[in-house]
Amino acid sequence: MINKYRNKALLRNLSVRFFTGQFFTGLFVASLMFGVSQPANAAGFAIAEQSASGLGNAFAGGAASAEDASTIWYNPAGMTRLKGNNIVAAFHSITPSMKFKDNGSTNSAAVGSTPSTGGDGGDAGQGAVVPNFYFTMPVNDEVTFGAAINAPFGLSTKYDKDWKGRYFGVESAIKVVNLNTSLGFKVNKHLSLGVGLNLQKMEVLLSKAINQEALCNALGLGASCGSGGVPVATDAFAEVDGTSNSWGANLGLMYEFNDAARLGVAYRSVVRHKIKGDGKFTNADTRLNVTPLGDFFVNTDASADITLPATLAVSYYQDVMSKLSLMADVTWTEWSQLDEVRIQYRTGAQGDTVEELGWSNTMRYAVGATFRPIPALSLRAGVALDGSPVTSARKRTVRLPDNDRLWTSIGVGYEVMRGLDLDVSYALITIDDAEIDRSEGLAGNIKGDYKLSTNIISGQVNWRF
Repeated sequence: MINKYRNKALLRNLSVRFFTGQFFTGLFVASLMFGVSQPANAAGFAIAEQSASGLGNAFAGGAASAEDASTIWYNPAGMTRLKGNNIVAAFHSITPSMKFKDNGSTNSAAVGSTPSTGGDGGDAGQGAVVPNFYFTMPVNDEVTFGAAINAPFGLSTKYDKDWKGRYFGVESAIKVVNLNTSLGFKVNKHLSLGVGLNLQKMEVLLSKAINQEALCNALGLGASCGSGGVPVATDAFAEVDGTSNSWGANLGLMYEFNDAARLGVAYRSVVRHKIKGDGKFTNADTRLNVTPLGDFFVNTDASADITLPATLAVSYYQDVMSKLSLMADVTWTEWSQLDEVRIQYRTGAQGDTVEELGWSNTMRYAVGATFRPIPALSLRAGVALDGSPVTSARKRTVRLPDNDRLWTSIGVGYEVMRGLDLDVSYALITIDDAEIDRSEGLAGNIKGDYKLSTNIISGQVNWRF
């Protein structure tokens, strides 16, 4: 009898090592795939697409559903509902559109302003494929372990280099890869708790043109400095890129009233990043390196502090009958942490580059339903209202011309065989037209309107063994 149990334990240990080994190999491959810039689709530059099954419900009830291993992200307490080992691999094809139409933008000339030169920038939205991977396994009857890799935040916009708003921004890319290890604890029949540690890597690239003709005039260096009459050819160009590693924590609670109804609460802490990298300047007029104030636009080390916001989600899930489930969700995000982005240079007379944001905290509301005409088939639908942290045209930035958005989602899940499910979902994000009227020193004034939208197609494999 003892040998029998030892053999079972040995087989279980070997299987766990095998599958977790494959899983973390997958994490490595996924981390390489995250080299592609990720577009923001939730409010601010959050990426909501962390589960294809959840996308079908517009992520309604995310902290309470706990239908598969993606609950590691939404609420680690939900892991205690899962049986055996679980692997989820999801991929999201995200196609944003971001088109600017000018309405009277001006360039600074230091002694006045002139109409902006250049075009409207083309479609600045940058598409990408974003993956997520999740793995859970029971430690014992009361404790479940989970590990995940995903991209919770990201931004990718790129305009034509000669566009009217080039002094405010040309290219913006933020990539965040998050490794989340978690434990779920079943306290009793009704209550489960969860805790997680998040290790993050952030990569940032920001670029823009510099109106050096206006700067030369402001410094009294003469009309010939920085002049030429050809847009862009007379511009200097600045690019800052850097990386940061940091960590945060997440907590979860799930209360199951009965087999058909449950409530979930999940909190994620802020993550404070200290970006360190390089500031590079090209095409600068050499006379800007011999001013009484010192050398301008010298390649140098650069740094910036960026705080990713805390979130708090409250979700409810209810089976109203054997074939129909309803869910709802309210999520608060502390975007007020981002008052500004200040880039500091180790050397050079140009001073700090400051992007004022003044963002506000946001609320997201979602409702969804899942209908199961037969046990193997799940038909999902959901809608969500996602508030923007940007509260006015003067606070809107060309790097992320955000506004309130409406999610409309549908999805299909099918159990191909025992222990293997496939999910496919689609979401259309309709974003309110965004007006921008922003002024920044020698950059001038960018004034116009944005037409914005996003399409998302997601696929997911859920393997239970």
